[in-house]
Amino acid sequence: MPENSRRHQRLGLAGTIFIELVSSGVEEDQASEVVLCKTIDISHSGLLVWVNQQLTVGAILQIGVELPWEESTVYLTGEVKWCRRDRYIEGRWRVGFALLDASDSDIDRWRTLMTEMGIQGN
Repeated sequence: MPENSRRHQRLGLAGTIFIELVSSGVEEDQASEVVLCKTIDISHSGLLVWVNQQLTVGAILQIGVELPWEESTVYLTGEVKWCRRDRYIEGRWRVGFALLDASDSDIDRWRTLMTEMGIQGN
């Protein structure tokens, strides 16, 4: 999906997020792999982020978002919709996530926060 093909209003925000690329397994030797990255912008239904590695389009990943004004992390589930090399910084990628209505996520809290900030949704 092209970057400019957006359904919802977006807010530019440089926040910290954690993306769980591999979840820890039942076995002790299966550690989780989590990457730290930064948001570029946010909306009711998506995130645009910078990461230091290519992500697989279509992957469903767990995301923790730390917003500067919130005391606790917001946990979301997102699908990688597109992933492109950054034009300006070597080794950095721009990734578009669509947020999913996962029952074990904070999606309702997220949408409430977006509405409170005046970001339009559906």
